[in-house]
Amino acid sequence: MGNERRRDYMVEKRIHALYIITFITSLALVVAAGMTGYSLYSMKPQPHVEPILGLPPFALVGALVFVVVASALTLGVWGIIHTHRMLGSAYHIGMHLEKLNSGAPVGALTLRDGDYFKEIADEVNKLQTRLPAAPPSTPPKA
Repeated sequence: MGNERRRDYMVEKRIHALYIITFITSLALVVAAGMTGYSLYSMKPQPHVEPILGLPPFALVGALVFVVVASALTLGVWGIIHTHRMLGSAYHIGMHLEKLNSGAPVGALTLRDGDYFKEIADEVNKLQTRLPAAPPSTPPKA
């Protein structure tokens, strides 16, 4: 097993999908921001400009600016929620292992609905049931 190559490149599929979607959305946001900047830079008042989609060009640039700002805010909030689900789970698992290692009585490890790493929490719970009750460890005296 030590020399075998791993074939499954997407280990935690939900997290990989999250980062792929975030990358694609960020790329689209950068392209839209570039288009907005170029449109604002190259916009010159011209007396005979034909409306596009029934709207004057400045209204289209305003709509594009709105889409860029709304997308950035949505992406930011979405990123905070998903990183909280990931890092909150990791923190909770780490605290549980720390208490377990110190010998403190702990119950089963439970994570919130929607949190990542539930498989790891299940494995910690299985390990916890196999461990004998150990006395609390005392720190070494200096």
